[in-house]
Amino acid sequence: MKTNRISILVSLCVAVGCGKETPTAPESVATKIEAASSVFVRGTVGSAITDLPSVIVRDQNGNPMSGVKVQFIPSVEVGILTGTGVTTDASGRATLGDWMLSTKAGLNLVTASVGLLTVSFAGTGFPAAPSTLIKDGGDAQTAFPRSTLATPQSVVVRDVYGNAVVNALVTFAVTGGGGSLQTTSAFSDGNGVAQVSGWTLGPNGVQSLTATVDGVAPVTFTAIIAEEPCSPITLPSSDAASLVDVESFGCALSDGRRANLYSINVATGGYELDMRPATLSGVVTVTSADGSPVAEEGVAPNTNLELRTFLKQGQYIVSVVESAPAQHGTYRISFHESKKMQTGCTDTFLSIGAKISQVLEPGDCERTRYEFADHYRVFLQAGTQVRVTMASDEVDNLIEISGPSGQSLTSGGYSSFEDGALGARVGFTAEKTGYYLVVATTVYFDGEYTLVVDRLN
Repeated sequence: MKTNRISILVSLCVAVGCGKETPTAPESVATKIEAASSVFVRGTVGSAITDLPSVIVRDQNGNPMSGVKVQFIPSVEVGILTGTGVTTDASGRATLGDWMLSTKAGLNLVTASVGLLTVSFAGTGFPAAPSTLIKDGGDAQTAFPRSTLATPQSVVVRDVYGNAVVNALVTFAVTGGGGSLQTTSAFSDGNGVAQVSGWTLGPNGVQSLTATVDGVAPVTFTAIIAEEPCSPITLPSSDAASLVDVESFGCALSDGRRANLYSINVATGGYELDMRPATLSGVVTVTSADGSPVAEEGVAPNTNLELRTFLKQGQYIVSVVESAPAQHGTYRISFHESKKMQTGCTDTFLSIGAKISQVLEPGDCERTRYEFADHYRVFLQAGTQVRVTMASDEVDNLIEISGPSGQSLTSGGYSSFEDGALGARVGFTAEKTGYYLVVATTVYFDGEYTLVVDRLN
């Protein structure tokens, strides 16, 4: 009987595990979050994303975890998010409730996170359809009849939210004045800008050009035709050159020739006037507001002229004059400021009182192997007393002056001024009216210098 009890106890211990603890399964821990939808989405600005960000959360064994709270956090220009706190379902998945892209074109970024675990979703918002056209440049220019405007007409295409629209087709058409266009359409660039060039004005009347985009209110540019031939029109500082026909319009001079007149306003410094005659033969002159000549060069068909000048601040008149009566022709003209003018070995014109800064170096006029020179032309009336000052502590300051006929007049070399500055200075009285040559030169040394021609009487 005792034996039977022991057998029963042994059997029970074997069955229930007497004296041993039952092992417990380890707790699941979120160790990975992965995208369950595309991480790159796109759409129109202000629109809803249909492929919403979705993630799966996995534990240390790679198994999907349910009941885990996932936060969808806005990072960059996300617009509107709803349902941002989502608990994973039985498959370990959590999906953002809704995502409306920002109305600003570009990158939107949303990050899904569980603790330190994250995954990001990028959404690109593209501009909506064109909604507005805005004039950007080239409006209200004044020009001669039948001339081509220098500044192109440009518009900015924007959507309803103000974003620049790329690759929008803009059509341009002359709507008043009888002019013509070189091109009639253009696609907007990355900044939403579309421009057209080559607007040639008609003979008279109101000049207008209209830009249109399908479904958008058009905008209209206007141009003003100069009504008085002998009143200068403004020539804006620009690298773009306007095409002009002297025959169509011009101030009648006393000798029967015709001239086109422009006004330019400048600060003290270097300026280049570019002339590209197509069929015109004539002369280009620059005068100060009081009529004093500053520069003059002849032009011929199919040649390019770069007229280099150093001007004192003020207004100047540019005249384009045909070489003989009825010898009409066409040309392009423009002018621009030159911060670092390279004079080389080309004559550069000076207005009296304009202080200039230049460099003597190889590439300038080289009379000998070690002698460099810059050539300047200054117009003087007979009897004018002037003083030419060159100053530098880097070069041998040497000045040479020649008269209108090329005769040598005077020269001056290296010296020390009253204030201790190093330079050269010469003075003389103009015996004849005309352009005088001022040569700034150095021997052996190159470097920077300043030069000014002052009037003494």
